[in-house]
Amino acid sequence: MAKISYEESRRKQDERNAAEENNKKLAEIKRQIRKLEYYSNRPTNCEERYFADLKFEYDENCDKLFHQFKDKRITYQMYCDHITILTKKLEDSKAKAPELLSKTKKAISRPPQLNKSHLAAILEMERKMLKAQFTN
Repeated sequence: MAKISYEESRRKQDERNAAEENNKKLAEIKRQIRKLEYYSNRPTNCEERYFADLKFEYDENCDKLFHQFKDKRITYQMYCDHITILTKKLEDSKAKAPELLSKTKKAISRPPQLNKSHLAAILEMERKMLKAQFTN
């Protein structure tokens, strides 16, 4: 009788473990779908994209925290503390946005500068590649 109850409890535990694993896989699939949807509809404007990326990252982190809380890997107090920290980081990033965006726009507006040594190295590499191509 004891052996039957042990086997029964073992079978139930295996079923619970399988269900938990399936839930984790489902959550990961949903996360991937959300990410694909976000990147397919991502704004093209630099400013809008910056804020959208911040919001998406915030939502992703909140979702991960929620699943950790749901799986009882963190307490409710830890969950609340982490959400508060994430919210503060989001607000700080939004406050710094004008400065960062102005730097980004300046960097985009001027092309990268190559000095003579970079150009010489590129030409030397191309020469070696052409030489190797014709000698083979």
